[in-house]
Amino acid sequence: MLNEGISYLDQVEAFIRPRLNGVPLILDWGGDTGKNTPFKNECKQLHIYDISGKNAIEGARRVSKQEALCQKYDLIVCSHVLEHVPFPSDVLLEIRDCMKTGSLLYIELPFEAIMQDEVAKQILAKRHWHEHINFFSESSLVSLLNACGYIVVEIKTEKLETPIGLMSVFLILASYEFH
Repeated sequence: MLNEGISYLDQVEAFIRPRLNGVPLILDWGGDTGKNTPFKNECKQLHIYDISGKNAIEGARRVSKQEALCQKYDLIVCSHVLEHVPFPSDVLLEIRDCMKTGSLLYIELPFEAIMQDEVAKQILAKRHWHEHINFFSESSLVSLLNACGYIVVEIKTEKLETPIGLMSVFLILASYEFH
């Protein structure tokens, strides 16, 4: 089921497209094979930095972290990564090194039920704690991005149909202004 990819990629592209200039050079940070990368079929080049070791989709190229850090990208995708890493600010600072003036960072994260209404009840109801180690609210995301020097361009929550069912997610666009 998870190997099928996301069914809402067109919604993600519609969220990003108004702020994207031209045909982008894309880095998908944590992008698995690239099958869920926005604009994967309409980009200059798609680079994927991921620790999975899986083969990239046709037309994409796996890159090492060092290779990614030596390039400047128009669009960087970081989808469903920050909830898994122990220090999300470190990841965001590394990603920033791959940006230039005008670059966009697209972040997608689950908006977990425990971060929504009636927190105490949700904590007791949560059955699986093994995978996500970070949980975000909108204000914590804005604070994290600002602390890393990013400017939040747009943030919204959507209920999207995923391979594992209906999920609330944050869709975030951020930029970084170089001085």
